[in-house]
Amino acid sequence: VAVLRKDHLLRGECFTGRKLEVRGDCDNFQDRGFMNRVNSIRVESGAWICYDHPDFKGQQYILEHGEYPEFQRWNSHNDHMGSCKPIR
Repeated sequence: VAVLRKDHLLRGECFTGRKLEVRGDCDNFQDRGFMNRVNSIRVESGAWICYDHPDFKGQQYILEHGEYPEFQRWNSHNDHMGSCKPIR
């Protein structure tokens, strides 16, 4: 299976802690056993739109290919993130 887009969300800063790998729309991180706190993100391909609440609601953040070792790098004021989806 070819993975065109992939997003890695991590609980800890600098890519430490529990990891959630997302390959498509994810409307609620808690449904995957991952609490709504994200401190670092690695986007392996594509661009993503992330939201600070589940169901694609709340503040939006656009993340492009690259590494974000702490939440301030995607211009957030806190580590809350509840959903995300690739930009098609």
